[in-house]
Amino acid sequence: MGRDKSTSDQFGEKLTGIFVTEVFEELFRGRKPRFALLAPDNNEDGYRYTLYIQGEIESHWQEVLDHALCRNPHYAYCRRLGQLLPTAIFCIKSAYEAFAQCQAGNGARLGDIKPVALSCFTGWSNVFSGVYCANIPMNLHLIKARLSNCRLNP
Repeated sequence: MGRDKSTSDQFGEKLTGIFVTEVFEELFRGRKPRFALLAPDNNEDGYRYTLYIQGEIESHWQEVLDHALCRNPHYAYCRRLGQLLPTAIFCIKSAYEAFAQCQAGNGARLGDIKPVALSCFTGWSNVFSGVYCANIPMNLHLIKARLSNCRLNP
């Protein structure tokens, strides 16, 4: 993942690609996943940031990720106001291929597409083939059955 200069600002949270890259380094502690992308995500419950990841995940990452993002005072303020819900994790298969295909479909040249830590766009759960990993220990069997290459560590 390169250090990108993108900024995501749905409600004033002002998350930057550089900050998210630093959060990922702390979260993954040297064990880089095959693909990781943080992006705003919305549904009928509201807005949140979702970590789209291909690779091994740990059950405590949702809480650790949200806590780390709260070091950004703008993000923390949006969370306190209830404008943003707690983070989510979405386990994906064939992530980079889907990411590149989506970017190319939006006009990017394949040679210019690089993995980034942060996307400003919503809707990635419709692009990637995968599943939300809410309550990871409770859904462990479902997730393992649906994503054989996404190993979970409790």
